[in-house]
Amino acid sequence: MKGSLIVVGFFALGCLLGWSGYLPGVVIENDITVYVLYLLMFQVGISIGSDKKLKEILSSIRPKLLLVPLATIIGTLSFSALISLALTKWSVFDCLAVGSGFAYYSLSSILITELKEPTLGAQLAAELGTIALIA
Repeated sequence: MKGSLIVVGFFALGCLLGWSGYLPGVVIENDITVYVLYLLMFQVGISIGSDKKLKEILSSIRPKLLLVPLATIIGTLSFSALISLALTKWSVFDCLAVGSGFAYYSLSSILITELKEPTLGAQLAAELGTIALIA
């Protein structure tokens, strides 16, 4: 519980700092946030890869157990595509991009915003990135 409050607190602090304009231009205008997220993903990979029991854990997984994540992926992407029929503002590809973020909300929101900005414009890309963050 304490860890969740800390994460929410830092998120709120970041929103307030970005809104207030106290951050230097280099933090906002450059792609520093993307590189920080890439670094964090790299560290997660190192953490998982350095686990001495990883090979043992992977070999102990029964193939039948993999049906749960597979069903989760198929269900998430299917319903993300279906919801695009009800949302006229977003295409099926936009909805699939948001749905395919899964638990990497911080990375997917930034990537969606940056990748969609040339086609949707800054405002709509930011909206779609915010939806990915919240979803």
